[in-house]
Amino acid sequence: GKGSLLLKEYAFTEMSGDPTTDGTRRFALADAVKQLATAIRATDGDVNYAVPGQYLIAKFVKLPALAEDQVDKIVGFEAQQAVPFPLNETVWDYQLMGKSGGEMEVGIVAVRSEHLGDLNAAVEGAGLTTRIVDAAPVALYNAFRYNYSSDNGCSLLIDLGARTTNLIFIEGRRAFISSFQTGGASISQSIAKEMGMDYDTAEQRKVAEGFVNLGGNYEDHEDPEIDAMSKVIRNALARIHGEIVRRTNAYRQQQGGGAPVIAYLAGAGSSLPYVKEVIEEKLRIPVEYFNPLKNVNVGPRVDVERISQEAHTLGELVGLALREMACPMELDLAPKSVQASRDVGNRKPFLYTAAAALFASLLGVWLYNSSAASGYDKQRLAVQNK
Repeated sequence: GKGSLLLKEYAFTEMSGDPTTDGTRRFALADAVKQLATAIRATDGDVNYAVPGQYLIAKFVKLPALAEDQVDKIVGFEAQQAVPFPLNETVWDYQLMGKSGGEMEVGIVAVRSEHLGDLNAAVEGAGLTTRIVDAAPVALYNAFRYNYSSDNGCSLLIDLGARTTNLIFIEGRRAFISSFQTGGASISQSIAKEMGMDYDTAEQRKVAEGFVNLGGNYEDHEDPEIDAMSKVIRNALARIHGEIVRRTNAYRQQQGGGAPVIAYLAGAGSSLPYVKEVIEEKLRIPVEYFNPLKNVNVGPRVDVERISQEAHTLGELVGLALREMACPMELDLAPKSVQASRDVGNRKPFLYTAAAALFASLLGVWLYNSSAASGYDKQRLAVQNK
């Protein structure tokens, strides 16, 4: 209310198994959504949810200044070039990002219908009703703009997820999103391979004991297994850094963007100790943890100590809540079935009005006929009497 957000409650649930080899993990995801809906008593409610980065295709293009009636056609053509499969097998949307140098900047985001259908089935299988479907990196962008509106220059938001690392370059109203299929799961895979253990064990040990080896003159850990794991994590992080550098160069050369002057870390993958320090050392710019709750009020049921440690993982949550207000990017990636039911819902007032008008017309005819029949009976009786 009053143009502000309040975090009343939140919950996490774990999904076991390697996310890079288990497809969309439909059944595990459906169970996880049910657990969450029960935990926060959200059953039978309307919800907003975000499609994770690994299922998205995002492209940012520059178009010549066009009349409004031409934008849809040109953007549709650009979407066909960007998406490597037929558009009728996707759900996609675009956002005008403003003008730069006389050109119009447009962001296009698409997702395959089959992936979207699996996600939506998990949500609606928990008794929830889909209201808005957003893209996770776009939700992060909206959360950033809401909380860091005073940042100058180019900011880089690094979202280290399980399967995907999302890079969001932000310069004022401009945004550029680039994702690559390397994240926390690939780090766990490296640990499992190097240390001869299964994936679930590697993941558990990474979370419980893992940290990024600082290298250089820092002392090794006294436990040789933990020390070996820390070096595996550092090597995996070096690969992620290489992708960040490559995609930053592409942003500067192809989009005409500026060099990042500060970076923010988001996502559960950035929770490992010393991730911030190593990224800062490699990028040679200040690095901070993203705080999407900077301008969000926190309710009495939220553990303040816990939220201070986990805030950087809640960016998408805040971005989805912001869709109840005005946002810089407002994509609609709802499945076609949801869009159809939404259209019916939007037409309901007109249908109700039409039904009321029809009922009133029928009632008028009935009243007229009743009055006419009554008058006829009176006249017939008078003639009979005569």
